[in-house]
Amino acid sequence: MKLYRAGLVILIPCFIFSQIYFWVDENGVKHYSSTPPYENSNVHDFQEKETASPEQIEQERKAFEEAIEQQEKDRKAPLKVKMYSTSWCPACKKTKKYFDENNIPYVYYDIEASPKRMAEYKAYGGGGIPLLVIGNQKMNGFSSGWVRYHLGLDD
Repeated sequence: MKLYRAGLVILIPCFIFSQIYFWVDENGVKHYSSTPPYENSNVHDFQEKETASPEQIEQERKAFEEAIEQQEKDRKAPLKVKMYSTSWCPACKKTKKYFDENNIPYVYYDIEASPKRMAEYKAYGGGGIPLLVIGNQKMNGFSSGWVRYHLGLDD
């Protein structure tokens, strides 16, 4: 074990202080190497640092803070349930009833009445109805536990 640690102590500085080059060849293939290419075409040294002006730093800081604020707003915003269904589906009727009784907001899309909604259903990989979509999660069929979990109602 001591030999392993000693080896790491010796090798880590080699990786830290080595120079890494990046270039794209004539075929568009990206290359990363500790040695520069033979031909001197559009080579970037990763250890070269560009300095930013105070104005650029301030702009990036503001943009970062705005992005964080937007993420926080999105996180706090209630998630909307999308339900892809048909008018004749018994399981879909039970699902709608559950949403209504529990005051869960949802958007109902009839996939047989709208080619656009059918295309969305297929794009989500719909393999059954109802297809429920919450955020970037999806479920074929219905489970109240799944819905409550993904909406954060069981916290």
